[in-house]
Amino acid sequence: MHDTQGRWLPDLSPKGFEVFNSYTRYLMVDGPRKAGKSLAIANRVARHLFENNNATVGIITKTLKNGKVGVWADLNNTILPMWMAAKIGMKWVKEPTMDVATKMSYSRIRNAYGGVSEVQLHSLENVWEVEAKFKGTRFSMLWISEADQFENRVVFDALSDQLRVVGIPYENHQFIADLNPPEQGIEHWLAKTWFPKLQDGPNRDDSYGRINFVLDDNPFLDPREKTDLISKYSYDKQLYARYVMGEWVEDVSEGHFADVFVPSTHIVGTVSSPNEDDHEIIVPGKNCIELFTGWDLGDVNHACAIAAKRLDEKGNSVFDVIDEAVIIDRKISIADFTEAMMERMQWWEEYMKKEYGTERVLWRHWSDNSAWRYRAASDVYDELVVRQVSQGKIVLHAVTKGSGSVKQRISLFKKLLFERRVYISAQMVHVIKMIREMKPGPNRAEPIREGDKNKHIFDALTYMLISETPMDVERRAITVSTKKPTMVFSQ
Repeated sequence: MHDTQGRWLPDLSPKGFEVFNSYTRYLMVDGPRKAGKSLAIANRVARHLFENNNATVGIITKTLKNGKVGVWADLNNTILPMWMAAKIGMKWVKEPTMDVATKMSYSRIRNAYGGVSEVQLHSLENVWEVEAKFKGTRFSMLWISEADQFENRVVFDALSDQLRVVGIPYENHQFIADLNPPEQGIEHWLAKTWFPKLQDGPNRDDSYGRINFVLDDNPFLDPREKTDLISKYSYDKQLYARYVMGEWVEDVSEGHFADVFVPSTHIVGTVSSPNEDDHEIIVPGKNCIELFTGWDLGDVNHACAIAAKRLDEKGNSVFDVIDEAVIIDRKISIADFTEAMMERMQWWEEYMKKEYGTERVLWRHWSDNSAWRYRAASDVYDELVVRQVSQGKIVLHAVTKGSGSVKQRISLFKKLLFERRVYISAQMVHVIKMIREMKPGPNRAEPIREGDKNKHIFDALTYMLISETPMDVERRAITVSTKKPTMVFSQ
């Protein structure tokens, strides 16, 4: 597109042009996902590279992997080639490459003065390394991508000091932070840094600016993508507010699953009768040949959950939680707990053989890697005890866990509840109690309230769920039967 004087301009939305035309020294660009923030900033970077001689732009991402497949690819594969195709004088001097010695990715372009400008990609996984990593550097522009992922203001304080390229006027230097509203809401350091500077009063500072996007600010967004985004996060009102509406809200939900748990839907069967023969519980369907368990083993607390899996009409995995064993604050050995679980496994095998003629049930067992931690006092580790006591019938598989595993599993379980992809048999007293009661702690470093003993069955169940979610199994329906309910260990 061209302006009224015939000059070429990138194809941007009105909100995108606000970013493109902004020279505010410290600029926050915030809003929901897919609102067009990144492409608007990428065009602002291209403009800065072109209209400043010897400009140096640093793009800072949490990890190089995310940067290379995200903003770096957008800039070098789409935006800069588009500017070059406009024939305004921008050309490659050095196409995107990586310095062998420093491992830094960079590219260089010919600017409007015939000189060279450079853009670099840097990662900063640990914010406390920012000074050691960037002290002595010079940038004319810094773009902090997904700034909400950086947990401390030190990243802003240290990097903003590096806006100091000789020969480029002070007013042309710029620091841009793009972000979705963070989990902490207005308690995040970004809000505490920017918002007071934007309000009228003695603390107002016009060197700080904010451009807020909403989904409708992106006219190029396919309506189907918008629908997918809304559907993806509608199971969680806080995520929906942040990622769809772009609101700065703090997650203050009373319980993790309060918004998505519907007892009349998720709890199947009834155990209200004093006569156990009248109890209705979920049992595997006749086509089921495989059952799954999740284990959480400790010193005085043990938990295990058993589930069957089927496919819904869309081909998604659906889990029926059919059994549990929980020991809290009782010194029962792992050997004894394993024997109790062997009894439960035998019960289900006998039931399926009697009802369906199933000759062999396949089992898959999951636990976190603490089961392989060596115990010096007993000269053994938990996985070995389980394997030996069960005579090799129970072989635990290690769950892949990384940073943020608990939050990831909470989010997965909420999603499964919301999408009606997990059902709880009525006698699962500990699982149901966990869903009703488990709450976050008082700070973000504590996703589950300290001392909450519901965590043990949560861990056991979600170790299995997170490991089995990607796998496909035969489609089958819930079967409800009047059978003796499970044996449950408790205090």
